[in-house]
Amino acid sequence: MDGRRGRTGDREPQKAWLAVIVISDTSCSCYLARLRCAQVLEAMFGKVVIPSAVASELLAGVSDHPEIDAILHAAWLEVRTLNHPAQLGDLPFKLDAGEEAAIQLAMEMQADHILMDEARGRKVASAKGLSVIGVLGVLVRARSLGLIGPLRPIFTRLTEELNFRVSPEIITLLLEAHPE
Repeated sequence: MDGRRGRTGDREPQKAWLAVIVISDTSCSCYLARLRCAQVLEAMFGKVVIPSAVASELLAGVSDHPEIDAILHAAWLEVRTLNHPAQLGDLPFKLDAGEEAAIQLAMEMQADHILMDEARGRKVASAKGLSVIGVLGVLVRARSLGLIGPLRPIFTRLTEELNFRVSPEIITLLLEAHPE
């Protein structure tokens, strides 16, 4: 046992991921839903928690992207209200409500990971000591576990059809690091 929430260190890698607390911001859940890959979150983490502000942002996107609705009704998604809503302190920039609430909830729940893509939110989450995973990291891990097909067409759809912003160099590095 590692002493934290009764987890053991001798589990298989993919099963160990199921024992973690994971909080998601809007973007990662939204992109995975639009890619029709949201099921990887359940397979990798068992349960994902979102603050009510993120649920509201996801709900606002359903009219334009109906596939997002499925994630909102997934049995593995839990919506939580912050116990102690507060400002994150003096930040050099403004975060949106979902990002700020996700970071606050991750801190409240002592989350193992926060799923977030926006650079500003990632910077603040990292500065608060949170382990940040973006949609690309989720997809790479899902591929390594055999949960999704080849990464190249998924990354192409993500960047070209869904307008996910990432430098081509990062995509190239990921594809080189994870050959198919």
